[in-house]
Amino acid sequence: MCLDYAYLTTIPPRKGVGWKHFRKKRDGTYAFQFRDYKGSVVVPLNKWIKAKPTILKAVNNKSLVTRDYKSGFHIYTKEDTPRYSSDMAMVKVFYEEATIRGRQHVDQPCVVAQWMYVPTDQTMKTPPRRRNGR
Repeated sequence: MCLDYAYLTTIPPRKGVGWKHFRKKRDGTYAFQFRDYKGSVVVPLNKWIKAKPTILKAVNNKSLVTRDYKSGFHIYTKEDTPRYSSDMAMVKVFYEEATIRGRQHVDQPCVVAQWMYVPTDQTMKTPPRRRNGR
């Protein structure tokens, strides 16, 4: 999925809480919509997962200014973002190392982040710390 609009001069919050669409499978697990993670579409829960970034070019459609950024997990910053379809679930996630802010899917605000944590306890206030280098 690509951003519909990128904020090229605004620095995104490096970490935070957001919401992500996942397909809700019949067995109760969540599945990624468009990509797999390490060969599986099943979303790993209760652990930090790292995106496999590539370098993309963001374009501000009004000014046509461009900027390179790392691709990653697209995470909405508003909980009431509309779902794509009835089999989608809007799930609370935590993110770190956001690389860009933008808008996608009916003009909804989002960030693109390198790390994501999907808790089974959707009332969780703070995720555990990542172990690699922290």
